Amino acid sequence: MLAIDDVSRSISSSEVPLSIISALIGSPIFAVLLKRSADANRR
Repeated sequence: MLAIDDVSRSISSSEVPLSIISALIGSPIFAVLLKRSADANRR
């Protein structure tokens, strides 16, 4: 969470909620993990 806080402060001079930044970073990672899991279940 500290890394996400640093990223949000460096992106904009105004406050950006951490939930927005964590969703932008976490959603693609979750999608990749979900796809890998689905591919592993097919085998």
